[in-house]
Amino acid sequence: MSRLEFLYLGKNRLSGEIPAELGNLSRLEFLYLGKNRLSGGIPAELGNLSKLAELFLGDNQLTGEIPPELGNLAQLKLLAISQNQLTGEIPVALGNLSSMKIMDLGYNQLSGEIPVALSNLFELETLLLGGNQLSGSVPPALLDLENLDTTGNPLTEAHTPPATREPEIVFCVSPDGDVRPCPAPGELELEAQVPPGTAAPQPITPEPTPLPDPADADRAALLALYESTGGRRSPLNGLGWSPDRPISEWEGVGVDDSGRV
Repeated sequence: MSRLEFLYLGKNRLSGEIPAELGNLSRLEFLYLGKNRLSGGIPAELGNLSKLAELFLGDNQLTGEIPPELGNLAQLKLLAISQNQLTGEIPVALGNLSSMKIMDLGYNQLSGEIPVALSNLFELETLLLGGNQLSGSVPPALLDLENLDTTGNPLTEAHTPPATREPEIVFCVSPDGDVRPCPAPGELELEAQVPPGTAAPQPITPEPTPLPDPADADRAALLALYESTGGRRSPLNGLGWSPDRPISEWEGVGVDDSGRV
């Protein structure tokens, strides 16, 4: 067992506590225990897994606080511990996870403010904190993330992935065929520049920009994680992870009716 690199025990009916002895698996890179009936706390010993790239403990019955020792996992790219009963504050030490791309702490009972230290995670693409009891405001640097969800928290300003439209601009075609924005009221009208006998320029209204689909952002984040672990040579292929298949068929990934992870 000391050479074990991949441990997947997800989607079973496992109960009891997570053994602290798992922290002795020094070569472990992937640990999946999600969607079971595990209880108790997250062992602080998991912070000893220096090569761990993915830790999935979501959808269990885990309690207690998030151990700050998880901040020692410098290689960790995915931390998914959502849909448990975890309490306390988000450890500031999680701001040390310099390789982190996807962090899902949603739907627990976490409280306190979002640590400013999470702004140090320059590789972070997805941060899911919805369904907790977090207060205060979102650190400004996190507002630029590709996928940020803080809904369901008593924050000063909750944030979901933006769905904004660009301001509508009306364009005109000049006599020489150039397309440019129509002049605003009070500015020199293009018609005044049209030689006699030439038809006045006709306004062109651009097609409305479609709103981004949040489900596409979820898929893009998971595909980025898949590629970062080896792509076609990734051990995730054994779990059905493949860009040729819907993410709803990927092991360890749950998708709701709208296609969101």
